[in-house]
Amino acid sequence: HKIQLSEIISEAFAFCHQRFASHKVSLKMADIPMDLEMACRSSQLSQVLVNLLNNGIDATADLSDRWVKLDVQDLGEVVVISVTDSGAGISKDIQEKIFEPFFTTKDVGMGTGLGLSICAGIIKAHYGDISIDQESPNTKFTLRIPKNLDKI
Repeated sequence: HKIQLSEIISEAFAFCHQRFASHKVSLKMADIPMDLEMACRSSQLSQVLVNLLNNGIDATADLSDRWVKLDVQDLGEVVVISVTDSGAGISKDIQEKIFEPFFTTKDVGMGTGLGLSICAGIIKAHYGDISIDQESPNTKFTLRIPKNLDKI
């Protein structure tokens, strides 16, 4: 069955709203078409978004300009969701490892290194892909997920 993407995104925001406030990170969100529906496991997609949003909060902790932005594009058969933060991007040498289990750039005790590998697994299970936008001046993760899945 299909679920409205705006509901999934609202659920994800509800999980991290307090962290945004307590870390003084502003959340910028593009308008999401209310009629945009997709076949997916909503709790899993929400988990991916929560992870990316929380990573954005962590990545901007030491910056003076702290923001995270979520964009959605409906490309017909595919939905593109991007989560961008005000960080300066991820260095090339780390980009190759960032989706591997147990790889983390966070301080000891601050991260398990499992978040992005779990996200990648969930997106692949939805026949989509997750990538780092190398053209962006900021840190930007892009999810491309088919809207209509018979197998989900």
